Amino acid sequence: MAARGDLVAIGAPYEDEGDLPDAGAVYVRKGAGELRRISQESVDVRGNSEVGDQFGWSLAFGPENALVVGVPYENDDGLGRQVEDGKIDSGSVVLIDDVLAAKLASVKIDSPTGASGDRYGYAVAYAEGSGYAISSPGPGYVDLLGPDRKPVRRVEQGGQGGVRVLDGGLGGRPAGDRRSLRGGGVRVVSWKDAEEDRRLEDADGLFGSAVAFSGNRLYVGQPDARPYGRVAVAGRNAETLQPLQPAKGADFGISLAG
Repeated sequence: MAARGDLVAIGAPYEDEGDLPDAGAVYVRKGAGELRRISQESVDVRGNSEVGDQFGWSLAFGPENALVVGVPYENDDGLGRQVEDGKIDSGSVVLIDDVLAAKLASVKIDSPTGASGDRYGYAVAYAEGSGYAISSPGPGYVDLLGPDRKPVRRVEQGGQGGVRVLDGGLGGRPAGDRRSLRGGGVRVVSWKDAEEDRRLEDADGLFGSAVAFSGNRLYVGQPDARPYGRVAVAGRNAETLQPLQPAKGADFGISLAG
C-alpha cells in the first residue's frame, strides 16, 4: 500500500488480468471518491500484462499524484506477450504521472542490467525534492534517481541486498536519505555523498526484515529474535539501538509502518 493525505493506492499483485494469472493491478481512491483500477492493460500505462508479472508488488507516491509501481517479476522478453521467455524476472517499474488524471501518462523503466532474477522494482520509494529509490535484490543494489528520473547513484552490495527502501532523513542528514535492508543490517544512505553513509549494528537472523521511519526515529524489525521477536529503535544521531520486546506474542516486528 501507499498513501498521501486521503489518496490511497493498494497493490493487488496476484490479481488475474482476464485469463492471465497473477498479472497484477493497482487500485487508487481519493477520499470518498470512486475506486479506480489501473493495470498494464489500462490505456497509456506502459508495458503489457503477462502471466506472473505481479504489477503492484511495490508502491510509492511520487510528486503530487504521481505513483511508482514495481513490477519485479516481469520478464524482459521484447514486444508482445510471452510466457517463460526472455530474461525471467528481470523486473521493471512504471511511473504514472497522475493516477487521478482522466487520461493517464506513464514511463516504464526496465532493469538496467536486464538479467534474469534481477527483480528490479521489488521495493520502491520517493523522497520529496530528491527523487526515487528502486531496489534490485537479485544482484543486490538500490538505484537512486533524481526528480528527472535519471540515475544519480547506485548503492551496491552483492547478493540479496536492497529488499526494503523507505523515505525520510535520519542522523542529521537531509530529507531524502534512504534506509535499506542490506542482508542482516540497516544502512543509512546519503542521497548524494557516499562518505556520509553509515551502517547500524548488525544482529543475527532477520534484523531489518521490516523498517519504518516516524518522526525522528527509525524502527527496525527482527521478528525471529527470541523469545517473541523484537523491534529496535534508533533516535536521531543515535549510534546504538534500543530494543522493544513484548511480554508475549509471536513474530513481533514482522511488519512496521510509520
